[in-house]
Amino acid sequence: NKNIESIKRYQIAKVYRRDQPAMTKGRMREFYQCDFDVAGVYDPMLPDAEVLRIINEVFEGLGWQGNFTIKLNHRKILDGIFQVCGVPEDKIRTISSAVDKLDKLPWDEVRKEMVDEKGLDGEIADKIGQWVVKKGGLDLLAELRADEKMSANESMKQGMDDLDLLFRYLKLYGVTK
Repeated sequence: NKNIESIKRYQIAKVYRRDQPAMTKGRMREFYQCDFDVAGVYDPMLPDAEVLRIINEVFEGLGWQGNFTIKLNHRKILDGIFQVCGVPEDKIRTISSAVDKLDKLPWDEVRKEMVDEKGLDGEIADKIGQWVVKKGGLDLLAELRADEKMSANESMKQGMDDLDLLFRYLKLYGVTK
């Protein structure tokens, strides 16, 4: 709609997915899904912080009392890691798709895909592995900033500045301590 300049909305509704998406015919799985849509121009990282605040409130409202993890990723940080580690520019997206599988696969399998299937040099994959397996918040951000090569990369700088701003918003919203 060309008349709408900005919008924030959510919806909770039934959705249907194939049990085995590769099949042309198959059983549909029915479940409820919550979607957040944000479009328009807003202050940097503010919509992200608002969505994370809502997710946190929902989980706390369910009585989970902090027994959950919200995982964040920033494409500019990932791109910066790839650039610093020496991934050729034409392979960044394909290597990124492999790294995105880390939630479902162990690092060894992701590394194998990067090297054997996508043709990445093993040494470069090992350099990437030193960073992408790490977990953390402000502590990991500080570790990235402390690494001279990482903090000198322009994409990395932008991503780290964005996450720093996001963490400041999350602290103000009471999502993080």
